[in-house]
Amino acid sequence: MTAVFEYKSADGPDAWDSDLLSLGGHPHPLQSAAFGAFLRADMGRAGYVRIFRDSRLAGMCVLGIDSPGAGTWYHGPHAPGAAPEEYCDMFSGLMGHLQKRGLTAVAAASSQLVCDATYYSDPAAPPFHEIEETAYLDLRVPPDDMLAGFDRSVRKNVRKCAGAGVEIIISSEPEYLAKYFELLAAHRQKLNFPLPPFYVNAQTAPLFNREACGMNVALASVQGEFIAGLGYVHFGAMVMEAGVGQSDGYASYGLNAHDMIKVEAARHFSSMGLAYYDLAGVSRNADDAKEANIRRFKMKFATGVARFGSVKNVCFSPTKYYARKIAGRVLDAANLRRK
Repeated sequence: MTAVFEYKSADGPDAWDSDLLSLGGHPHPLQSAAFGAFLRADMGRAGYVRIFRDSRLAGMCVLGIDSPGAGTWYHGPHAPGAAPEEYCDMFSGLMGHLQKRGLTAVAAASSQLVCDATYYSDPAAPPFHEIEETAYLDLRVPPDDMLAGFDRSVRKNVRKCAGAGVEIIISSEPEYLAKYFELLAAHRQKLNFPLPPFYVNAQTAPLFNREACGMNVALASVQGEFIAGLGYVHFGAMVMEAGVGQSDGYASYGLNAHDMIKVEAARHFSSMGLAYYDLAGVSRNADDAKEANIRRFKMKFATGVARFGSVKNVCFSPTKYYARKIAGRVLDAANLRRK
């Protein structure tokens, strides 16, 4: 029997984080009000949907909405009390609700990320197009046991870094945010990649400067020279990585500084009382050497792998979607000519 849910939308957060945490479980940072603020700034609009069953709050989902009317969300809706079948019904109902609210498409959406599989082990196939994975680290393990549980190469690399005088600093101060951005930009340029759509910087960090939420960077330096960095976003009991940075001369040091960064960051967030460290995705079927190497690297630290369903490129109204997209391009061109 299909579960019946009621969906209520709002344009503003209005006690979003407190309600989200009250549901229990471990809501992802990408479902926080802070990320909603980022989506609003990045895409133009944000939507906040509360989901009820029998008049009781059962789930919540924050999404971004762009000018053609396409919605995007990550690791939602958060609904820790739902069994897998109920959750799939809730997700399908959310898609229908957004269509009725006037969205023209869903560009990308994913189900919640659940590391603790006591009640929700694997999303069923419908309504998802594919099942994706991310590796995670359980921060509730005592620090010494956590280090012992890592691949032995990690412990070897950390000892080598320590012997070479590598120092790690974890901070949200503007000077370190700026240094991290330099490393991120240099690394992406070397790979011929654009900057990622979401990363830690001086503009995004203030959005996350609120209760139960925050942004940090972890930087590795040798004799005062910063050589590597990682961005972090945390909310409630979960922290996620957001962007790798390296200096142009990183390889010349012959050090696996990112191993040491992850170890020290895990200790730091564990000391804050956080429960899970999301290693930000691994390819489920690594078809090329690069993806296989990324998975192998992340699994050196992982306690386990969490699965989540995803849907992509669902167009509710092709006519409206493409008409709005064309109108947006015409407007952009007109504004460009005025400059």
